[in-house]
Amino acid sequence: MRRVAALFVGFTAVLVTSLPTQAADWSLEPSAEGRLSFNDNIALSPNTKDSVWGYQVAPKAVLSWREELSEVAGETRLGLNRYPTRSGLDTTDFLALLRLSTASERNGYGLSASFNRDSTLATEARQTGVVQNRKQRNQLSLAPNYRRTLSERESAAVQYQFSDVRYQSGAGLLDYRDHQLVASYALAWSARLKWDTSASWSKFKTQDSSIRTDTKSLNLGMTYAISERANLGLSAGWRTSETQIVSNTRLCPLGSQFLCDVFGVAPVVLTQSSTTRGRGLVLSANTDFDSDVGRLSLSLSRGVNPTASGLTVRTDRIGIQWRRDLSERLSAGLSSAWLRSVYDGNLGASSRYVTFEPTLSWKLRDRLTLGLSYSYVRTRTDNTPGSAGANAAYLSIGYQWPPVSLR
Repeated sequence: MRRVAALFVGFTAVLVTSLPTQAADWSLEPSAEGRLSFNDNIALSPNTKDSVWGYQVAPKAVLSWREELSEVAGETRLGLNRYPTRSGLDTTDFLALLRLSTASERNGYGLSASFNRDSTLATEARQTGVVQNRKQRNQLSLAPNYRRTLSERESAAVQYQFSDVRYQSGAGLLDYRDHQLVASYALAWSARLKWDTSASWSKFKTQDSSIRTDTKSLNLGMTYAISERANLGLSAGWRTSETQIVSNTRLCPLGSQFLCDVFGVAPVVLTQSSTTRGRGLVLSANTDFDSDVGRLSLSLSRGVNPTASGLTVRTDRIGIQWRRDLSERLSAGLSSAWLRSVYDGNLGASSRYVTFEPTLSWKLRDRLTLGLSYSYVRTRTDNTPGSAGANAAYLSIGYQWPPVSLR
């Protein structure tokens, strides 16, 4: 962790000293949202229903500074989740984001940093497709990057990403760290077509060092502007991984723990290690286009994600998003996804995860918005009887204050 902190401080210092020193305005955009909710299975437990009413209060602030070649942006959000009849379910979420970037004629530097405290049933389940116990999770992420313009059509980039994930005490989930290094090369073939290739290496390790997974991959991709209103992105590659699991067993040299206790003989610790290797295809395909019936985005992907069980999973995902302005003040949206997750090396049971979420948003006034949404989630784990489903409804009202200029 000290090396990561040193990297963060050093890279931040380079960015700050590279920013122009002339005076510029900072912009502050505060907002707040209040929400009433009903969930008929908040813990997403199989074969049971755990209905609860609640309310959420979420203040938010966005701070930004921007010039021609440099930018600083930050965001903080506090989420107070309260359930009057079930105070044991109360949680406090927090999100902090920071993004720095600066560029010269050929070089560009950037840094993204974030801290996110939320439930395992929020972002983690939607990313991995694996449902854990409903517990709070703290995730710290740092991602410095460097890009170099090689010619009018060519560029190269390198990015390092670090994640430190820790779970609520007593949750029975494994804290972990994940390191990833990506080097890429891009070629603008034409005004519409762009090719890119990348190589990546990642190391996933639990905090107790009992499980470690090293993954390497090589990818080739392209983006194509079909028209002014439609885009297509494709990427495919091959990855290999190696997972090492270390276990310690305490044995009594006298043959019985009772005899060791009687004679005060210390047990012998026997360390065992097993290695599992995996390989397979990684891919990503997405398209989005605007039409008279709204903006539609479709996505298909296969990737590898770390989980709180201490193992990595291969996640196949199909997603759809749609949004349309029905009038100047009323808009509708729909988001749905299907995920299939298989533990790397078949070290655990596979699972399926489905979401369906329609929304309505109505501008009561220029800065006052009323929202209505519904969420359906269904999950099933192989070799486990039954499945888990949840229905949730939300009524929200949000207000965004006018931007404030700061010097």
